[in-house]
Amino acid sequence: MSSVADFRLPHGFRMLTVRGIYLRLSLATAVLLVVALFRSGTPVMVTALAAIGGGILAELVVGLTGDISVRRSGIGNGRVLYYGLLITALAPLGISAPAAAAATATAVLIGLWLPGGPGAYWLHPALVGLVFVPGLSVTPGESVGGTGGIAAVVESSQIYRVLDQYVFDPLSLSITPEWIAALSGMGTGEPASAAAGLLLPLLVAAMIIVGEDVVPWILPVMYIVAFAVTVTLFGGEPLTAAITGNAPIVAVLAVADPGVRPAHRGSIVVFGVLAGILTAVFTVYGGTDLPAVAGLVVAGAFRPLLDHLWSYRWRRER
Repeated sequence: MSSVADFRLPHGFRMLTVRGIYLRLSLATAVLLVVALFRSGTPVMVTALAAIGGGILAELVVGLTGDISVRRSGIGNGRVLYYGLLITALAPLGISAPAAAAATATAVLIGLWLPGGPGAYWLHPALVGLVFVPGLSVTPGESVGGTGGIAAVVESSQIYRVLDQYVFDPLSLSITPEWIAALSGMGTGEPASAAAGLLLPLLVAAMIIVGEDVVPWILPVMYIVAFAVTVTLFGGEPLTAAITGNAPIVAVLAVADPGVRPAHRGSIVVFGVLAGILTAVFTVYGGTDLPAVAGLVVAGAFRPLLDHLWSYRWRRER
């Protein structure tokens, strides 16, 4: 009997192993967190170590109740590493180390193994951990903003002066140092999480996983488009919402988990639109400190229905 680590996903993933997928997801998330570490300092590293440690302990505990070689595969194939890093990226910077560890442990115990293990869940385990663990709030009075000095560094650099003189001005582009600082996540705003607003590093992360066919490109695109359109319709500013919130991180790194999205291309498109709309609604109307997490969790509740509808349609067409 083959183990979970030997399980392979079909056609659209070029026969990538589960380990290959989750290691790529972990690498992409780590790229984001390296920049977050530069921006916010040691709290990011402490949270990451605590979150990963909590997940490892949970996998070992679950292994005591059954085939430990299968249970421990979550450690060896990078799944727990991915959960811990993603929780670090999405959780507020003020989260305590015990809360981070508890979030990943909850992700493993309740999000992953309670529904039946890999292939059986339809709510993202890491997001389940964030939803169920209390205390995910920033410590009052603690600054989680970026460093405003980045804009001054950009403005004083020779490279920016050359670009401004020979590229931006001739093309009538208003690219200010403050705009570059905000886009890089190094502005003076207060992000929703440790990695919120790091759009340029997130683009690099997206290239790692989309370029390896880990996630169909249409899913994050439809998510972002639906999010931006809905925020605009509600009178909001989509770029501001993207910079200060977690929607881009969820759109790239969370939906890339193979167990979260539907199986058919049509249902994937609908799922992306639904998740984007729900995230925008939670962002605009509030009710939660983690609107992107809430949006994808609620959208995940509809995934079995989408799979059923598209399977029924496929059988009828045949």
